[in-house]
Amino acid sequence: MALLVAEVRVLNESGRRSKHWIRAEGLITASMDGEMLMLDAERGVYYGLDPIGARIWEYLASPVTVPDLVKRLERHYEVDAERCARDVATLIEQLSVRKMVRMIDA
Repeated sequence: MALLVAEVRVLNESGRRSKHWIRAEGLITASMDGEMLMLDAERGVYYGLDPIGARIWEYLASPVTVPDLVKRLERHYEVDAERCARDVATLIEQLSVRKMVRMIDA
């Protein structure tokens, strides 16, 4: 199954502002054993995030850029910056395709 790719913009070399991401409204969420369970009641679909995904979900409570998410995660985990950036961008893409996050100009 092909996954549609959402546009993820990051701060470029010219210093232009990045797009910010924030949680979409309407999801029912619950934290359980460090993981995040989510229900899209409108579509009748459940989702789950592992502890790192749950931490990212916490950060998405307010507008945040992908580079900022990466920096925050690097403070908490031993992780290669490039791999972290790829993994965060992939998660944001997946959440965006499922309309669980939205991009805003901040």
